[in-house]
Amino acid sequence: MGPLLFLVYINDLVEVFGDFLTVKLFADDVKIYVVVDNDTKVAVLQEGLNKLQIWSEKCQLNIPSHKCSVLHIGNKNNNRAFHSYNVNNVQLIDNTATVDLGVIIDGKLRFDKHI
Repeated sequence: MGPLLFLVYINDLVEVFGDFLTVKLFADDVKIYVVVDNDTKVAVLQEGLNKLQIWSEKCQLNIPSHKCSVLHIGNKNNNRAFHSYNVNNVQLIDNTATVDLGVIIDGKLRFDKHI
């Protein structure tokens, strides 16, 4: 019953971000992403993170900033050197690979580190 109630509790989170960001929820994980092809999208992503922070404060759920990170995906992605994002006034770690549901994935969507 607990997991079901938690999902009902966070179900409105997707509506917080609007149409410009894509949001995926799985259990207690939230992934927010957008194709960053101009500086406006960088601002949209940061604004989405700010809305996440406001939502979490309203719902009295803490966001563990040390578990949050940024993964730039793609061969032509040069945003890594120019943009940083933050949650709760803590700059997010810029990873070259991350663990997603137990699978290690890198910025080129390869699984060799996992294997």
